[in-house]
Amino acid sequence: MESWGTIHLRELPEDWEARVQRLVFEAFVIHVSTAWELYVDAVTGGRNKRKFIESFSGLSPLLKEFRGTRNCLMHNDGAANQKYFDESGLACRVVKTGDFLPLDWRYSYDRTLAVLNAAEQGGNGGRP
Repeated sequence: MESWGTIHLRELPEDWEARVQRLVFEAFVIHVSTAWELYVDAVTGGRNKRKFIESFSGLSPLLKEFRGTRNCLMHNDGAANQKYFDESGLACRVVKTGDFLPLDWRYSYDRTLAVLNAAEQGGNGGRP
């Protein structure tokens, strides 16, 4: 007699591992970028957020793109839209509207490091 788990495992699509990995990266990116948004809101009181983010000259493009990726994951099923291109500027990672934003460990690590570095700078006079 087969168990519920065995029956459902047999019904999984062939690419189930890639799908699960994508979901893990999506959750990670959403949580880290949301934490960054909450930090920025706390520091700025919700005012002049763009100016605050732009004050991190070397990190600003990465932080803007990270926010754009989060918004696409939350509101556009992970596909780039015009708002992503407008927000990300030269840091865009895809070339056209509708392209799915790639997610992997390197991206997650790089953006998390950018957030941590910006937060550290923000506590030491990085405010506009």
